[in-house]
Amino acid sequence: MKRTLLILPVILLVVLIGISVPATSFAQTKFATTTTNTSSPNTYVADTQVTITAPVTGDLAAFGGVVNVYAPVAGEVLAAGGTVLVEKPSGTNVRAVGARVTVSGDAGGDIAAAGGSVIVTGHSANLFALGGTVDASGGSTGDVTIYGANVTLSGTYGGNVTIIASNRFTLANETHIAGNLRYNAPQQVILPAESSVGGTTTYTGSYAYVPTNEEAQRYAIAGAGIFFIVRVIATIIVAGLLAGLFPVFTDLVIDSVLPIEPRKLVLTGLLGFGLFVATPIFILLLFVSFVGGGLALLLSALYLLLSLLAYVCAGILMGALLRRFVLYRLRGVRVFTWRDAIIGTVALYAVSLIPQLGLIISLLFTAVAAGVIASIAYAFAFRTSNRFEADRYS
Repeated sequence: MKRTLLILPVILLVVLIGISVPATSFAQTKFATTTTNTSSPNTYVADTQVTITAPVTGDLAAFGGVVNVYAPVAGEVLAAGGTVLVEKPSGTNVRAVGARVTVSGDAGGDIAAAGGSVIVTGHSANLFALGGTVDASGGSTGDVTIYGANVTLSGTYGGNVTIIASNRFTLANETHIAGNLRYNAPQQVILPAESSVGGTTTYTGSYAYVPTNEEAQRYAIAGAGIFFIVRVIATIIVAGLLAGLFPVFTDLVIDSVLPIEPRKLVLTGLLGFGLFVATPIFILLLFVSFVGGGLALLLSALYLLLSLLAYVCAGILMGALLRRFVLYRLRGVRVFTWRDAIIGTVALYAVSLIPQLGLIISLLFTAVAAGVIASIAYAFAFRTSNRFEADRYS
């Protein structure tokens, strides 16, 4: 039954692509490598690794993680896998799909290849290739159509050639095209002296909606910069609102850190760091236990809230330090306001831009803020109001 179910989808795919099936043989094993040696006209193979070493008198369809065809095929070749290599000639068409596709054997018919990297060194009637990087050098008697980011063309072609290259098109030396050359690329290519085009050469420019590699890099840098600016502005707004709308909470956070006591500051930072590390592990264990799923969801929400508050309060703590040790000396005012929260957030972001050291400082401030918030929450939940006020002002 398993054998029949495995054959049917393969045969259906082969029929759709046009391979005739007058007689078939199918091989599928549990081993990593499959080598076929069959006298049946058509061969269909599916495995993690497929290696064809014996000549195939009919059509071949091979599917696997790695597909290597080291023997000639009298009929058509259909191959799909992570890595596909068709080394020997085929009687008619070759169709190959994979992450890395190499067709070095000549084809009596057309070659159609698609993948991340496509290399075609075999000769064919017509050629169609689609990939991130396409290198075609086998030549053809008919037309050629290639879509890719980086396209390299060499060899002799008897028909028309159409190239769509989003990043770069390279026309190698001693490339001869009997028909017309029509190409779309960011830059116009110069026809080498040793190359020739029998028809007309048409450069259609580049498609505006397909970026080149350089443009993609610029877009990525610009996007990262915009994201950073938006994140800074959002944090500034939240820090200002938190300090302005909840001054009691802000004062509690600041009073827990100032005046600075090294031992207390280290313990608070260790508490915050421990919460950041241990809480996700505990939540995961609750999810795995199935019984604590509801509690895990609640802790996940609280963990997210703690992380966001600590991220914002880190800037508030930086603003409090600046008010205490810098701004007070300039203006003589110790009162912390929402403006100090904004100044501290901007200063912390500026410090975070320092390579390596900036990230460490930002993490330390965030860990201390998390420890302070956790201490305040514990005192609020498990201590009496009088004791809570005493601890606050002690």
